[in-house]
Amino acid sequence: MEALETTKYNLKAQSIIESAVFNFNRNGFYGTSLEHITRSLNMTDKSIYYYFKNKEDLFIAALHHTQESLCLAITEAKALKVNALEKIQFLATQCASIDGLELLGNVPHEVTKHKLYPKIEKRLKKHHQITIGFFEMGQKDKSIIKGNPVDQWTLYTGGFLAYFNWYKFVDRSKVDYQKQIDDMRFMIERAFSTAYKKS
Repeated sequence: MEALETTKYNLKAQSIIESAVFNFNRNGFYGTSLEHITRSLNMTDKSIYYYFKNKEDLFIAALHHTQESLCLAITEAKALKVNALEKIQFLATQCASIDGLELLGNVPHEVTKHKLYPKIEKRLKKHHQITIGFFEMGQKDKSIIKGNPVDQWTLYTGGFLAYFNWYKFVDRSKVDYQKQIDDMRFMIERAFSTAYKKS
């Protein structure tokens, strides 16, 4: 019975986190109320405190949830037996399906003071270094044009932010996912590929 209750608790907490990711991503930390998060879960806003101490705790949980998805995407990209350009193309298409990814780059000041934030920040820097490493690798295997890998990474991630800012306000039922993936792969090829023929 105790195990069953624990499972129910964990499932409800996970549902809250997923709702938090969606709402924080759409409305921002300051524009999101607890009522926004609980409305679709048939919960009262006060009942959230049974699972999380405060809004900052919940934002940290949302960041961790997003980082887990990002970590999996990076691990899969690293394991591919392809050149570095194809690795960053694969990573881009995987990241496009991760809800809340831009939260990692828009952390409110209050949350940076949270005791668990340094761990998240350390992991984020590690992810940045791995991605920058793909650009360094690409210059060595000649799939990516020469340049400063950090500048290339900045351009790469900047394209993501523009994409996510647009995507979160569109009707997802009308999005052609395959076209989005194809467009993203082409954008990366055009920006970074040594094989791209500019007309």
